[in-house]
Amino acid sequence: MSFLAILAALGLALRILGMFLILLTIAYLLIAFLTGGPYVPLSPAELDAMLYLAKPQEGELWIDLGSGTGWIGARAARHGARSIGYEINPVLVLLNRLRIRLSGLAGRAEVRQANFWFTDLSKADVVSVYLITYRMPKLQRKLAAELKPGSRVLSVQFPLPDWKPAGKLNNVYLYVVPDKRCQGSTYST
Repeated sequence: MSFLAILAALGLALRILGMFLILLTIAYLLIAFLTGGPYVPLSPAELDAMLYLAKPQEGELWIDLGSGTGWIGARAARHGARSIGYEINPVLVLLNRLRIRLSGLAGRAEVRQANFWFTDLSKADVVSVYLITYRMPKLQRKLAAELKPGSRVLSVQFPLPDWKPAGKLNNVYLYVVPDKRCQGSTYST
């Protein structure tokens, strides 16, 4: 095989790899768009605000919707809560599971590869989410239908459209689910 043939084969292989990476990127963005948004890491200030606002108690269940690499679930578990993260991206699920194992939180924190739109939130004491604006009305309906009174909801950056926040700190909104028998159509505190 001549040197030029090797270069041609290498060039073809690089073009195929480039096309594959482009298609993979498009698929990732499409999945992110259809499911609620791309992975965006929380800032340290947002992580601290979530814990400060939610005040997790020993034994409470903290559910993180779209858990990414699992920072909030790990921090909640260190504060005594049991955490379950739901993440659809398999690479982020692996990173999340690795973080849990390396930090010694295997009994208190877990991540499930699943689309959170199809999960039951009824046992949650705290729900955290960083979801894109146009998905917030659908999320609000899911939370209203499934969460028990007194549950806390934390939303980073984007507020729930019809609920009045009980607090806000560093772009994190806190909502407390009221007793449905005592409230009208909006969840205000």
